[in-house]
Formats: sequence, C-alpha cells, structure tokens
Amino acid sequence: MWQHDVEALKEEALKRQQRRDQEAAARQARIEAAEKVADEAQRPRQVNGESHEKPQENPHSSKQEGDRRDAEIAKAPKQSEVTKVHSAASGSPVLPLGAVTSRAQSPAVEVNEVKDVDEVLSKAQDPSQVRYLLEVKIVSAVKLPETGDRPFVVGLARCNNPVKFRTKSSSSREKAVWNQASKLQIGRGDFLTFRVQDADLDDTAFFARATLDFDRMVPSGFEDEIPLEDSSGNQVPGGGIKVRVRAQGAFSAT
Repeated sequence: MWQHDVEALKEEALKRQQRRDQEAAARQARIEAAEKVADEAQRPRQVNGESHEKPQENPHSSKQEGDRRDAEIAKAPKQSEVTKVHSAASGSPVLPLGAVTSRAQSPAVEVNEVKDVDEVLSKAQDPSQVRYLLEVKIVSAVKLPETGDRPFVVGLARCNNPVKFRTKSSSSREKAVWNQASKLQIGRGDFLTFRVQDADLDDTAFFARATLDFDRMVPSGFEDEIPLEDSSGNQVPGGGIKVRVRAQGAFSAT
C-alpha cells in the first residue's frame, strides 16, 4: 500500500510539472508575439515615399505598458482553461481568442443597415433588391362566413408562404377585434395574405382570406378594410378584415 502511494505521488508531481511546462511555453509564445507586434509598430512608415519615424516614447511609460502586458499574459492560460471547460460542457466548438467571424456567416440584418425608406430608395441601384421592414397590425374582421361556433384566428403570411403570425382566437363572426401586430420583411412584388382559419386546425386550412398587394402599402403604408373571399374564391358578402401596415425601414439586399 505504501509503495502504491509513493507511485501515485510521483505520477501527480509529473503531471503538475507537465502542466507548468505547457503554461510556460504558451506564455513565452504570447510574449514573442507581443514583442513582434511592438517591433513592427516601431518600424518607420513609408508615406508618399517619405519615412516617418515614430516619436520617442517615455521610458517610464514603456515600462508601465510592459508590466501591463506581462500581467495580461499571465492571466491568459486561466482564460484558456475557462474556455475549454465551457466548450466541453456545451459540446460546441470554441474559436481561438481574438478570432473574428465573417459577416457572411450570419444572415440576420444588422441594426445599422436598416435605414429610412426614402434614403435607401434614393441610393439603390436596383430597387428590386430593396427589402422593407413592416409592422402589420390585424385590427378586426366583420361578417365572417358561418362555419359553426368553432373559435377562429387570423394567420398572417408573406405571399403564399406558411403563416408567420396568428392572432388570438375569437368566436364573434359579426365583428371580431384583435388589435395585434407583428413584424416581417417583404420585397418588391410580394404581397400579404390574411387567412381566417379554425383555431384548432393547421395553417393550410382556411375558410376566408384577404390579400394586400405591395404597391398599396409600400412606401406610404396602409390602413383600411380589405374584402374577404371564401376558400372557393367567391366574395364574402359584407365581409372584410381591417389591417394597418407601416413601413419602419428598409435595407439593400445586395
């Protein structure tokens, strides 16, 4: 038993020494990288064929900067260990420290790309590539077709795509009121579809619908009642759905 304990202590001491060697090697690599960056920054720059020397730095300031850099390098291994633990727990790859991801990897629109509609249109070389951000409010509906007393909802979709947003359910066929809004993107030639459907059925089954064309809502917006038609394409007598559309901004998709 005593011999086994001695061997275990030796093995643990060897592992600690290996970890110290790895940390020292990593620290030295970071120091060399930092010194290389500093050397390149101190080299004379060529501007219009003339060499421009950097002004001589204060030695005290350089010493403070060196101390700060050493402190950051000393902390780096600990940060690396934390990153490794997080990666192991989440099961997802971790990028090296300082790595920058390409904008092309994220299709989401950045906030600073969305601008005023008139400004984007004035600069767009191809208006068909402009995308518009809309706020669409489903206000109310009147004179809905009689299909029993089942509760129903209104589903909002772009063109004939799957429903993006559904209102709360209602049972008032004479006049249903929602005042619920959602946001979505559209492009030139798109239209909005409003499908009145049973609350308990899937989005492909509807008993009335209305459509709103692109030119009626962009760029000035829209607020009015749209006539309803049934699932066979026939006009619903007196039936309509009131909506409000506001263009909140635009961006170029190119």
